Amino acid sequence: MDGKAAQIGVALRCRWRRIDLSAVAERPETEIETVPMTDSQKQCGECSLCCKVLRIPELEKPKDHWCPNFAAGMGCGIYPDRPPSCQAFNCVWLTEPSLGPEWKPSISKMVLAGKPNLLMVHVDPGANRPWRTEPYYTDLKRMAAQGQKNGVAVLVVDRGRNIAILPDREMDLGYIDAQARVSFEIVNTAKGPEWRVRVTAAGESEPGPQGASDR
Repeated sequence: MDGKAAQIGVALRCRWRRIDLSAVAERPETEIETVPMTDSQKQCGECSLCCKVLRIPELEKPKDHWCPNFAAGMGCGIYPDRPPSCQAFNCVWLTEPSLGPEWKPSISKMVLAGKPNLLMVHVDPGANRPWRTEPYYTDLKRMAAQGQKNGVAVLVVDRGRNIAILPDREMDLGYIDAQARVSFEIVNTAKGPEWRVRVTAAGESEPGPQGASDR
């Protein structure tokens, strides 16, 4: 199971990895390296959850609202001419062979999206915290543990709240302004490396000298 996160892992070059949520929202979800789909059974099929939980900037569609071009039972009504952000998006479930059928978004009620140094878990607002149920919670914890080794953080976005999934705990970061910064720090402790997370509001100073290392 640890191989899941290992295949989407990239090494941190800085002790502090600052994640700009506004920039993350604008980037195509495909900026993370993933393994090509090899399972012929992995198809979108009836699943269109990405049309709901993801923001589409070209259409000014907010997150967690159905796209106006989506029709139940038909899917995207403008698929050949869909916006660039939709064309660029690749669902991690489709591209990661080790994720089983239970992780299909229409079943799990979660869309996994890869970003540089970040695995985002977009939760269907109509579901009741599916990420806290099994087998998903255990899987996310394992991804977080492997991600800690490879510099990939796991962030759940559930009805606007941001929850950092760490190997030993979870941190509810609350509702974060789009201009805020979320910093994930890997520190060495007596028990081994651990994530430390902080939120810096717009206008506040960034982490001090300890964040200057580029190792």
